[in-house]
Amino acid sequence: MALTKNIVTVHGISVNSAYLRIESVHLSSKTEMQYAIYAYTDSSHVHSFWFQQITFEYDLLGENPFKQAYLHAKTLSEFLGATDC
Repeated sequence: MALTKNIVTVHGISVNSAYLRIESVHLSSKTEMQYAIYAYTDSSHVHSFWFQQITFEYDLLGENPFKQAYLHAKTLSEFLGATDC
């Protein structure tokens, strides 16, 4: 599971079709989860050029944590228009 999206870094560098991958999830409680999403220039994911740590409400009875994280990321404004890959 991964996403692709055009990303502009804080330094103004534009990366077309950046490969976005959730690398870690942490269940801090039965209702809260944190995950980190990393951006790479391609799917080889050798060196990330950007990442973001996100916290959201976890559904203990829902999908697996990684799937919930991807579904959540797709609802955030910075990932609108991201494509599944």
